[in-house]
Amino acid sequence: MKVIITEKQFKNLFEMAYPTSFDMDEFKKLNKFSQRYKYCKERLEYISSGSARYVFGIDNDKVLKLAKNPKGIAQNETEYKTASDMMCSGVAKVFDVDDDYLWLEMERVDKIKITQFEQGTGMKFKDFASCIRYYWFSLQRGGNKMSSEPSCYDEAWENDFFCDISELMVNFNMSYGDLCRINSYGITQSGDIKLVDAGLDEDVQSNYY
Repeated sequence: MKVIITEKQFKNLFEMAYPTSFDMDEFKKLNKFSQRYKYCKERLEYISSGSARYVFGIDNDKVLKLAKNPKGIAQNETEYKTASDMMCSGVAKVFDVDDDYLWLEMERVDKIKITQFEQGTGMKFKDFASCIRYYWFSLQRGGNKMSSEPSCYDEAWENDFFCDISELMVNFNMSYGDLCRINSYGITQSGDIKLVDAGLDEDVQSNYY
């Protein structure tokens, strides 16, 4: 038996996770950052804030990242494009995004401990970080390596998560710095390990840092 629903009902299926006081259509009409920030702060769970973005909790599965400034807009754009790479499962999903990247809806990922990272990926974090760093330097200036090859380097290429993050680093011109920090990763409700903040590529770093 087929069940036919209206366009509005279909839309509500994906917005019902918001508190009843939060109206996405109303939120999208707000033209100023101060208005968007006040609307979110009064209706959503405040999670954290950085130099460029605020993060608000929608429910147990999603967050809303609100850009504060041009740097935050650039990070939202980069994060959206990175998460849109369907070949990579190591990045938190993006569900919706503003046309001008003023905000984006993203999969909620909680803070992670090193032990959780290692259990979830099957790779020690210090080995992961050293191999990511080595690979990044090996790509620079025609393969000029800045350090000796880690003993686990060949084995790292047999690890799916390492391969995913390495591919992202190449495809989106990401620096190794944030990729080598444990607080750049998190864990979903289902126990999957994800790159939390994929908004920093070489262009964002050179233009805003």
